[in-house]
Amino acid sequence: MSFDTKQRRMRTLALIFLATGLTGCVEYTIESTVNPDGSGLRVEIMDAAAEEEVVVALEDFPSLMSVGPEDGWTHTEEVEDDGETIHHFERRTVVGDLASWSDLTGRVRISGAVPDKAGRQIGYVSLGEVQFRNTVHLRRAADSDGNISFAYRETFTWERAVDAIAEFLIGDLDEALHSRFPGLSAEERGQIVGFARARFWVAVDEGLLSGDGDEDALLSEAAQRTADQGLKLVRQHYPEESIESLTSLFSEVLVESDDRFVSFLEEDLPGLNIAFNSEIIFRLNMPGRITDSNAHDRDETTLVWEFGPGDALHTPIEIFAESVIEG
Repeated sequence: MSFDTKQRRMRTLALIFLATGLTGCVEYTIESTVNPDGSGLRVEIMDAAAEEEVVVALEDFPSLMSVGPEDGWTHTEEVEDDGETIHHFERRTVVGDLASWSDLTGRVRISGAVPDKAGRQIGYVSLGEVQFRNTVHLRRAADSDGNISFAYRETFTWERAVDAIAEFLIGDLDEALHSRFPGLSAEERGQIVGFARARFWVAVDEGLLSGDGDEDALLSEAAQRTADQGLKLVRQHYPEESIESLTSLFSEVLVESDDRFVSFLEEDLPGLNIAFNSEIIFRLNMPGRITDSNAHDRDETTLVWEFGPGDALHTPIEIFAESVIEG
């Protein structure tokens, strides 16, 4: 199964929240309105709807998604006509002046791990370092003709998420080597998993997480190249080992570890798992006439972007728009 297929599979999973739990996908709407004087309003709405399967404890959801009352959110429950319960979270933030837009930086947050697992290490990555967060910039400038221009930029980025995925796979590879070839020293295994780590990052650069490449082919090539590099070390202790057998072992870990990977997300990085099941709809109202933007759509005067937090795994997602009030 390809990594992209894994993502689609994980998006069909759900989260559970309620007295016993709620199952569902998350729709997160952010609407920012910029006023001509640089002040503005930010309205955020997060709805968790019912589906099935992944369990997130009641007390963990607010900390993972940063939607607790200490973060300024209110929470209500709404029952649909079909009996489905929707958990509705809302936050309104008045932006007092131009400089205050930067205070919104870091207010959109998804933590990869729950607090009691934040200190756990996966390779060189601490689970608490896995974070999805935003950065906000607004520029306002006036020219000699009396025109006032605005440039809005908001970036959404994952920190350490890909590193954690890589280290999970590398850890599995090290365990497989130790089990199959107990005669290898820790240093020799370290050299082989070092080859694998380097090849994984080459695969990432070639489109493993962006959807631009054939995920199975990229991971298979990583397995093959790692086997090519590692065979000489293995044969020092196991001279009969073949390249085909070693490649098959690495492929099982890098290409075919679906169940282990899904369990890893559910148990250790539930915030990342929720992110794969979430959609962000970003709406932006700018003063004056829009002169440039990378918006996906437009609703009358409102610019609209739609994306999932998981889309930012490989490359940050950037919201960008410019407008002008002509003098």
